[in-house]
Amino acid sequence: MQKIAILDDHPTIIAGLKSLLNEHGFEVVCSANTLADFLIEIEKYQIDIFIVDVVLQNSTGIDSFTKLISLNPKNKIIAYTSLNNFTLISMLIKAEVMAYVSKNATFENLLEAINSISNNQKYFPEEYASLFLKNNFDTNTYSIHLTEREIDVLNQIYEGNSSIVIAQNLFISVNTVETHRKNIFLKFDVNNIASLLNAAQKTGFLK
Repeated sequence: MQKIAILDDHPTIIAGLKSLLNEHGFEVVCSANTLADFLIEIEKYQIDIFIVDVVLQNSTGIDSFTKLISLNPKNKIIAYTSLNNFTLISMLIKAEVMAYVSKNATFENLLEAINSISNNQKYFPEEYASLFLKNNFDTNTYSIHLTEREIDVLNQIYEGNSSIVIAQNLFISVNTVETHRKNIFLKFDVNNIASLLNAAQKTGFLK
């Protein structure tokens, strides 16, 4: 029975995955909501498959993946996230992540990913096949795609507004603003506002 570990900051997602995976003959031996807790938990077990979200509290970009790979280059990791863009996928490939599954995909897709990496085969959607071509890993060659709302939030950040002020100006909740901020930082692969604004100016999002 394959042993699986899950890292996701949404308890309902962890609970749902545990139930489905257990029904299909897998054993979810540990789970956590933060990278720090996850690293402690996985030391207790021999893990076969890691299912890891991208956007986490107290973690920026693909920190979780690079850390897990640094612990053991043979770790078999599935990136399980609602984010979907060439920049992210190319970063995951460069980090030696073996599979990507969208949270919007079916559970059967996740099972396919588990079976693929169990057989040492990568699992990525066909539209990202070009990223595996030799010398085609420069993320700067791919466009960064922001939603209209993310662009609104980016402009508010540029104006120096806090999340509370941004929420008031855009008539959305603070939690929604924080989610957009995380996604924006991830898409630009930065971890501070100065780097974000610099990258946004270089890519034409800010003048």
